[in-house]
Amino acid sequence: MGRISASAPTISRLSRLFYAVCLIAMVASGVAIIVLYRQIAVQELVEITERQNVAVTRAFANSVWPRFASFVRNVPTTNGNEIRSHKTTAELDQAVRTLMRGLPALKIKVYNLNGLTVYSSQATQIGENKADNAGYLVAQKGGVASEITWRGKFDAFEGVVSKRNVVSSYIPIIDDASGVVAVFELYTDVTPLLGRIDEVQTLIALIAAGVLGCLYFLLVSMVWTGNRTIRSQIEIISAHKDRLGQQIKKRKKAERERNEAREQLHQSQKMEAMGTLAGGVAHDFNNILGIMNGYTQLVIGDLPENSAQRQMLDEVVQVGERGADLVEQILAFTRKDNKTDTLVRLDWSLNESLKMLRATLPATIRLDCQIPNLQARVRTDEIRIHQLVTNLCINAAHAIGSAPGAIDISCQLENVSQGGAAKMSPLFDAQSADAITLEQRPDGQGGKLWFGSLSPGEYLRLSINDNGCGIEGAILDRVLEPFFTTKEVGKGTGLGLAAVAGTMRSCRGAFVIETKVGQGTRFDLYFPIVEDGAASSKIDISDLRGTERILLVEDATETRREAKATFSNLGYEITTSSDGATALQVFKMTPGEWDLVITDQALPKLAGIDLARKILELKPDMPIVMVSGAAQKTLQAEAKALGIAEFHVKPLEAIELVRVVRRVIDTTSVRAKLPPERMSGPAQLHLNN
Repeated sequence: MGRISASAPTISRLSRLFYAVCLIAMVASGVAIIVLYRQIAVQELVEITERQNVAVTRAFANSVWPRFASFVRNVPTTNGNEIRSHKTTAELDQAVRTLMRGLPALKIKVYNLNGLTVYSSQATQIGENKADNAGYLVAQKGGVASEITWRGKFDAFEGVVSKRNVVSSYIPIIDDASGVVAVFELYTDVTPLLGRIDEVQTLIALIAAGVLGCLYFLLVSMVWTGNRTIRSQIEIISAHKDRLGQQIKKRKKAERERNEAREQLHQSQKMEAMGTLAGGVAHDFNNILGIMNGYTQLVIGDLPENSAQRQMLDEVVQVGERGADLVEQILAFTRKDNKTDTLVRLDWSLNESLKMLRATLPATIRLDCQIPNLQARVRTDEIRIHQLVTNLCINAAHAIGSAPGAIDISCQLENVSQGGAAKMSPLFDAQSADAITLEQRPDGQGGKLWFGSLSPGEYLRLSINDNGCGIEGAILDRVLEPFFTTKEVGKGTGLGLAAVAGTMRSCRGAFVIETKVGQGTRFDLYFPIVEDGAASSKIDISDLRGTERILLVEDATETRREAKATFSNLGYEITTSSDGATALQVFKMTPGEWDLVITDQALPKLAGIDLARKILELKPDMPIVMVSGAAQKTLQAEAKALGIAEFHVKPLEAIELVRVVRRVIDTTSVRAKLPPERMSGPAQLHLNN
C-alpha cells in the first residue's frame, strides 16, 4: 500500500521535472537557432565582402600596380620614414585614393614578398613588417584570408572613425609570369550590413519564442491531462489496495489472537502443573520442616542461652520457618493459596534478607548495601521481600559469573511526579498493573523494560545494580515469562523474575529494568508508601465511600453478588447484569443516569470491548473500567485506544475494585451532584442478581 500511495507525489515530481527539462530544452533550442543563424549570416557576409575585396584588388592590379610594381618589389630601403618621404609613395597614395573613391573601403595596405609594408593609407604604418602574420602568410602562398573584427577606433581614408565592424582581407597580387608578386590588404566597413543581420536575428528570436512557447504549452497540456488520468487510476488502485490491506490486517490480527490464546493456554497449563506439583509436596515438605524444627528446638533447650551453638541453631529454626513460608509463597504464586499482606518496614526486611544472602554469594562478588533507617512502610509481607531480593541478587551473581564483580543495593524515599524523569513516563501512561513497555537499544545490545503503573506520590525505591553480562534486547521482552530462562538445565527454573513481577503487582508497585550487554543490569523497584494513619493492617475504607450510580456487567454470579454487597455497603447505587446485550439495553434507557460502567470482557451475547464501544458511542465521556481474566496485550491496547479509563486483570478483590472506581471517578472529574429523585433511596433496577 505504501508503494502505490507514494506514486502520486512521485508522478507530480516527475511531471514538474519534465516541465523544467522541456522548458530548458526549448530555450536552448531557440538560443541555438539564433546563434546558428548569426554564425551563418556573418560567415556569408564575410564571404560576400571577401569577393568584393578580391574585385577591388583586381582593379588595383590592373590599373595602379603596373606603374608602381617596380617600386613595391624593389623598394630601396626598409626604413618607414624614408619610404614615406619617397616621391613615389605620394604618387601611389594619390592613385589609391582615386581608385577607392566611392567604395566602402576604410584602409588599404600593400606588402612586398618580404612582409614589408610598402604602402598604407595610414602613413604611420609604412615600414612595418608582417612576415609572421597568419593572413599575410596565406596570401603569400596564393590564398585569400578574411576575418571580421570590432574596432572601437579606426584610422580610415576620411579620418578617424569609431565603433565599426570591419572585414579585413589579405589578397595576393599575381603576375602571370612570376606568380604572387605582392600582398594587398583591404579593410571594408560592414557595420550597416551587420546591423540588418541583427534586426533579422531579433525577428527570428521573436518567431522562435512564439512557436516554441505554443509547443511548450501544448506539451504541458498533454502531460497534465495524462497526469490527471494516472492520478485517478492510482486513487482507484489505492482504494482497492487499502481494502485488501484492511482484510489482511484483520486476518493477521485474528491469527495473532489465536496464537496468543494458544500461548496463554500453554502458559496456564504450565501454571496448573506447577500448582498441582506444589499442592502435592507442600504437606510432606511442611511435615519434614516441622520435625526438623521440633528436634532443633529440643536441642536448643539443653544449651546455654549465650552459647555459639544455640545461636547457630536459632538460625536453623529461622531458616526452617522461612522454608515453610516459601511453600506458602509457591502456593500463593500458583493461586492455590492466598497470603495476607501486612505493613512491613522495608529497611528491616532488606537487612534481614541481606544477612543470609552474603553467605550464599561467591567470594569474588562484592555486595555493597546502602540501606538507611527509613520509617516508611509498604503493604506486602516479609517473605515476599526476601524472595524478591534473593531472586534478583542470585540472577545478578549468575550474570557476573566467575569473574570479580559487584552488586550495589540501595533504598531511599522518592517523590515520583508525572513531570519528573522521562524514564518514568511509561509507568504513568500504563493502563493496568500488568502493563509492560519495552524499548530496545538500536544495536540490540540491551534496552529498557517498564512493568506496572504508577500515579504521583511517595515511594520507596529499591535499586539493585550489577556489572554482569547484561540482557540482550531480543529476549528482554520474555524475562518476565514464567519458566523462561537462559541458564543451563538444573541451574534455573525461570520463575525468579515472574515472582518479582507478582510481588510488585500485589503491592501495587512497579519497576524499571535497564540493561546493556557487557555493562550490566539495573533494577529500580517502586513500592508505594502506606501513610502513617494506616499503620494497622486493617484497610481504611472511609475515603472509598460514594453515592454514584454504577452499572456492573459480570457473568459470574458469585462475583456479581460480592461486588453488589461491597458497593452497596459503601453507599453506591449499583445495578448488575449478567450479559452485554441486556446491559446495553439498560444503559440506552437512561444513558444520563450512570456515573461509571464496570464490564468484564468475556460476556454472553456481547463482549465487553464491544459493549464499551457502543456505550461510548452513546455517551463519549462515560468512564468505563474493564476487567479480564487474560492480560492480552492486544486487548489492552484496543481498550486504551477506545478510551476505556482503566484495564485490570482478574482476580481483583471487590474492595480493590472499589478503589479503582473511586480513583477513576475522582480523576476524570465525573462526580456530579445527584438529582433529588436519586437521593430518595436505593436503585430500583437490579438485573440477574
